[in-house]
Amino acid sequence: MLKWDPVAVMSCLEVLPVEDEDAAGLEYTVMKSGMRLVLTVYPYHGDVSVSLYRDGVIDPALSLNLFGCDAIRCIRFKGYDALEFGAGRLFAGHYDGDGPIPYGIRIRVMPSIAIDTFRYPV
Repeated sequence: MLKWDPVAVMSCLEVLPVEDEDAAGLEYTVMKSGMRLVLTVYPYHGDVSVSLYRDGVIDPALSLNLFGCDAIRCIRFKGYDALEFGAGRLFAGHYDGDGPIPYGIRIRVMPSIAIDTFRYPV
């Protein structure tokens, strides 16, 4: 089960989510500077889908899926809010939702859309 705060995700991305057709997922779409970020979170399964598109291009420039993502948290990164996603099955059910996620994917939308990987030193 995914550990996350839907209000924090909404606040961090500055958009309201849309429920998908079968109400299993929440889709967040952010458009900025000719780019469109589509983040879909399936809380029950803990799956996350991320796609990044350029305006006028049908195929995504980046598309990735995190199956069994353990946690999502909003942090302050380089002066802006960012979301960190724990790599799938990273914590084996022991993540408390408060401490740092050791490694995974980070997304921010301010001042522009950015997606990168991260790893905190142990």
